[in-house]
Amino acid sequence: MAISKRLVEAMDGTIEVWSELDHGSTFEVRVNLPAAEGLAEADLLPAMATPVQGAGPLPTVRVLVAEDVPVNQELVRLMLAPLGCEVVVVGDGEQALDAAASGGFDLILMDMQMPVLDGLEATRMIRRLGGAASRTPIVALTANVLPEQIERCRRAGMNDHVAKPFVTEGLQSMVLKWANGSAAGAAVLAPNPVLDDLTAQIGPGPIRGLLASLDAQMVQILSTPVSTDPTALSRLAHSLRGAAGALGYVEAARACQAVETAQKAGASADGAFTALQSACSAARAALVQRLAA
Repeated sequence: MAISKRLVEAMDGTIEVWSELDHGSTFEVRVNLPAAEGLAEADLLPAMATPVQGAGPLPTVRVLVAEDVPVNQELVRLMLAPLGCEVVVVGDGEQALDAAASGGFDLILMDMQMPVLDGLEATRMIRRLGGAASRTPIVALTANVLPEQIERCRRAGMNDHVAKPFVTEGLQSMVLKWANGSAAGAAVLAPNPVLDDLTAQIGPGPIRGLLASLDAQMVQILSTPVSTDPTALSRLAHSLRGAAGALGYVEAARACQAVETAQKAGASADGAFTALQSACSAARAALVQRLAA
């Protein structure tokens, strides 16, 4: 519900609920959207499942997805389908441990909150398995992106994290980053033509310095509570917007603009800032890979 509320508010909408004991609950979402013309149902799927530019299929990569929510299971399948990797889904931490112990996976995407075993405990037990299975990269799927929460993931043995709600480019970039060694890393470097052009003109050294500075700004955005004073949130967004746009991280720049617009209009910037944090998390997946190259 918290994720649904943030998504709706990010679109300047409202969500309401009516509950009746022994009869269930009714949820109503109201969002102002422009009318679409000529869109068939089949036109909607490619928008969700568009692969990262330059990312070829990964036919040999096996990804284990540990996630207990059926909607999220299907979202991950759809988002990874363009990469051509084999996706195996389990519904709790114990099943994830059993599947990981069987071996043969190149990457594990691990939800944090699951029945039987949560993601942290399942990760600890996988790391104690020994052998190749214990060294499988594990990426957390989490709505918690505060530094102390991410540090808990790393202490448990996780390698990285993807923020919920999922962003297609961020999820695909994370799979490309961890699942297939150097070939995957090369594929991740392709989707930023603005940055590629700047690197050719200025040189990789200065660009790395700019990227490191941009990364520090994104980390600051990710570690800032949404409850911070709206004016301060807007200043952070304004500072990041120019740098992100100049270096080709367009979605992050647009999310910054949304925060500034909300603050100037006197509206709540909470939803827009949460969307900005998701955009920063997705952008960092590719940015960090650039710095590591």
